[in-house]
Amino acid sequence: MRLMETERRKALVLIAGILKGGLLYSLTQSRIASGQVPVFASAYKSQQGGFGAVWFSPDGIGTSEIRLPSRGHSIAMRPGASESVLFARRPGTFAIVFNPMDGQLVKNLKSGQGRHFCGHGAFEPEGRLVYATENDYGNGRGVIGVYDVSESYRRIAEFPSYGIGPHEIRCYPDDETLVVANGGILTHPDNPRVKMNLPTMESSLCYINRKNGRLLAKFSLADQFRQLSIRHIDVNPAGIVGVAMQYEGPSGDIVPLIGLHDGKSEVKLVHEPLSVIRSMKNYCGSIAFDVSGEVMAVSSPRGGCVTLWNSSVPGFLSSINIADACGIAPGMNDGEFLVSGRGTLAFIQARSSQKKSLFLPGYENTQWDNHLCSGLV
Repeated sequence: MRLMETERRKALVLIAGILKGGLLYSLTQSRIASGQVPVFASAYKSQQGGFGAVWFSPDGIGTSEIRLPSRGHSIAMRPGASESVLFARRPGTFAIVFNPMDGQLVKNLKSGQGRHFCGHGAFEPEGRLVYATENDYGNGRGVIGVYDVSESYRRIAEFPSYGIGPHEIRCYPDDETLVVANGGILTHPDNPRVKMNLPTMESSLCYINRKNGRLLAKFSLADQFRQLSIRHIDVNPAGIVGVAMQYEGPSGDIVPLIGLHDGKSEVKLVHEPLSVIRSMKNYCGSIAFDVSGEVMAVSSPRGGCVTLWNSSVPGFLSSINIADACGIAPGMNDGEFLVSGRGTLAFIQARSSQKKSLFLPGYENTQWDNHLCSGLV
């Protein structure tokens, strides 16, 4: 199905009327008047074994989709335009630009020579450039590829990620800085799932000037946490970076998996409650702030749960069980998130622990991939 104009109007009516007072309703009249429609997106694997990505409205009525040559990972939405870029799962070399409103292909992208994508990318605030995390596998280093939208997404430059295995990348609120999670794990596309340097790995959180590629600051973890891989991040409007990690050490160890960073001091690791940290089984799948920037959600597919945290006064709020929970995107209300799990989509509320399933016709048993994204188109 494609989100045609009648469906677009229908979605607006439902959002403005039927859902009023419910879990989803907080869209402002100005958004409705401007014709902006909230959408969510995720890559998936079908029951038949094929790959694709789907865009859908918060009520599950309007959808569009594209087919993929192989597994996708994450999606970046271009600010102020109906365009999105889907990046291949590491070590894929393709990215696809398309219109989420109708599923029309805009452009096929390919990573540079000797490079492969690492699954994530981010647009700069004005939507003119997109930055992608990539692996220069011949030299064992991470790079950031720069693509110019005005030149049909031509790859115009690259600069170092200042670490190994860059994964998620975000724009900082100053509009000039990129925050990069370097996972620290050395890989090569000839053996893509083999981790080649676990005894000596060192992950890092790097702040880079996006205009000239200069390193502004680099933060690594204490040596006792060397085998914590900083994989996923999100940034709230106040400039607090939420950090979600995966532990590559002995499975019986219990280590902090979540951190907060102010861009200046060391990464502040969350050690408590111990029972919650243990329940995540040393693996975080995704992280997101809510629309207020005050609440942070972290998924653990291995633990089958989403943990929810207060970011301004760091502390645990609640944990909600969802089988194979991984993808997270902020919902429309404070404390609200959409989560993808094993064949399921559900809205959750951090402070009430309320959970409400989202029914997406035709995708009832879909195997959702790692990440969800959200935006307005």
